[in-house]
Amino acid sequence: MKIIEQLNKLPIKSGEYLVLPNLNTPYFILPLHSRCVFNDAISFVKSRNIFGDIKRYALKFLPFIILKSIFPVISVKSKHIDNKYSQLILPWNQDIYNKFTIFNFNHESITLIKIGFGKLKKMIENENLFIKKANGINNNIVPQIVNYSETQEFSKIETKFYNGVHPDILPESIKMFFKKILTDSKEIKMMDHPYFSKIFLEINHTLKNNSLTALSKLFNDNVNKYKEDLIPIVLMHGDCTKTNVISKKDIGDVLIDWEDSIDNGMPIDTRYFEFRIQIDSGNYWEINNLIDFLVVAHYIYLLIRHGNSYKLSNVIFENNRFSI
Repeated sequence: MKIIEQLNKLPIKSGEYLVLPNLNTPYFILPLHSRCVFNDAISFVKSRNIFGDIKRYALKFLPFIILKSIFPVISVKSKHIDNKYSQLILPWNQDIYNKFTIFNFNHESITLIKIGFGKLKKMIENENLFIKKANGINNNIVPQIVNYSETQEFSKIETKFYNGVHPDILPESIKMFFKKILTDSKEIKMMDHPYFSKIFLEINHTLKNNSLTALSKLFNDNVNKYKEDLIPIVLMHGDCTKTNVISKKDIGDVLIDWEDSIDNGMPIDTRYFEFRIQIDSGNYWEINNLIDFLVVAHYIYLLIRHGNSYKLSNVIFENNRFSI
């Protein structure tokens, strides 16, 4: 089984792991080294609602023999053994075989490891590159890199683990970071902008192939409306959302997940944070200006890029209001 082959290559402990909910959709892979380790691993799993809390509570007390009868168990024989640490493994739901996030923990410290195989190696390499670039602008808002390495098969980045709250309003420190990178940025017409011209072609290609004629028309109506407007070329985080911002009194504000960052991006990150708050809560997003539209274009492109273009058929885009 391919997922076991990949897990055997990871820097994790050998032994048995419980897979939830199943091998086809392995959202969580939990160590069964001991009840204490298993319960510690579950503590990193964040529930979305009260039902999730109930499930997590039940898992903490169900005997291993019952858990093994309900959920699949896999045996990992990794060559990378570190007896000091245990691991909770989260395969990436867009590609469960080639990207993993690992909570690396013991009683003394916790770190977060990301590993990418094959084509997804580039995502990890990109994150390492842009954390370093952003660190040069404001080292207080980026994750601290503990270790970074590349092999022929995969790239691995290990950062300090930040435990805090995900704020509903983008902190001022992060707003100031994005304001600072606008200084001395070059402006260019929208249709000539390197990032927009790239996603424009990809979006239109996908909308045409999926026969989404109405969405295509509304998208291109906005393109024609703003095509002569100027856009700065800036460093762009690309996924500045509530879940990627962590705030805590003793650590301040940290912006994580720099995998989608680029140098020749658009200045949309602060508005994208607000956009995702609206869209993820089931509300609409009103397009009143160029940046509002660029936020929507970026979101559509990310759906396509991460294999979620099927969601475009659920888009409602009329009267300058976008919802999904």
